[in-house]
Amino acid sequence: MEALRARPDHGLEKLMLILLAFTCWWADHLLTDCRVDFQDNLFTDQRWCDLAPCLLHRLCVLRDTSYNMPYWNLENRPLGRAADGTWTINGYPLVFFHFSGIDPAHPERLSRHQDRLSCDDIQGLQELHGHYRGELVCYGWPRDAAAPHSYGGWHDAVIPTVLKHMLRDQNPATVYPPSRMVLLMRQLMDTCFAASASAAAQPLGLSVLMDFVHRSRTDVATAFELGTAEGRRLFAQWFYAAGVFDFGPVDLLLLWADRQGLLAPRRGA
Repeated sequence: MEALRARPDHGLEKLMLILLAFTCWWADHLLTDCRVDFQDNLFTDQRWCDLAPCLLHRLCVLRDTSYNMPYWNLENRPLGRAADGTWTINGYPLVFFHFSGIDPAHPERLSRHQDRLSCDDIQGLQELHGHYRGELVCYGWPRDAAAPHSYGGWHDAVIPTVLKHMLRDQNPATVYPPSRMVLLMRQLMDTCFAASASAAAQPLGLSVLMDFVHRSRTDVATAFELGTAEGRRLFAQWFYAAGVFDFGPVDLLLLWADRQGLLAPRRGA
């Protein structure tokens, strides 16, 4: 105790060094692998942080179900109200609720990430959900929701997500500043409809983009067998009629494809 009183900063210094080392390790991985890629078992920053208990030996995992209550656990953790109006989970006071994918413009939708549950399926959720939507509006929605980010695009066009994935696939360990992203994305866009140099894709007449999509998506690779002429025909038909719309914001991609005369009329258009 005397030593602790004499130098009370020693323990804090060691703790800070441990936390700094972990934070640096985490940040290094997030530079290139903060992405959603279920095939590689990655989900933004979260999967890396799952390793924290292995690296921080005295880390405490908070298991109190009143914290960070997500909608996907509501079927197992009853939401309720106490006599004084306090929200409860499993009969205990709710500390904070984990809202995810909420769009105040669509109050009927619990989350844009799922359609399994609605606010009406859980007693009391509609009121809690409505209160949060109101708070979002008070604090700047939709103005802040529309703010662009540095890697999002150039001029008024949005960089297609698939092109970002292609760039990462070609250069998995490279970190790009926003200023270089613009040039790289332009170059990649100019070549994505060119014939692929891949030995597997060349005899099939696949473009760089088509080859990448088929290689990177197991559902597509399973559905379309490229070893047969019929499989290649069906894959090309799917890709240009429907598959291109699976890639999120695709305004630039559609522009290039349209110039090439590659796009079939969109289904339902």
